[in-house]
Amino acid sequence: MRVTEAIRGSADIDVAAQIWAEATGEADNAVPPAFGHWLADRIPGVDAHFPADDDHGSIHDRHLAEAYGWLRHHIGGTGYTSGP
Repeated sequence: MRVTEAIRGSADIDVAAQIWAEATGEADNAVPPAFGHWLADRIPGVDAHFPADDDHGSIHDRHLAEAYGWLRHHIGGTGYTSGP
């Protein structure tokens, strides 16, 4: 499946989904911030995060534990807390 086909089918996602994307793109322009918002608008019930002080690389460094906690919570474990 090509990426464009997967994106077109994003409205069909019926499982928990989470997106982390940079908010403004001022710190890094690896991926246009508008793409994260565009994708989040197309996934029903998505848990979308656009931290203002993070860029494409620092999201991983600063929010990995939270993202993994969210994942553990949604596969039947515990440990999800939103925020820093």
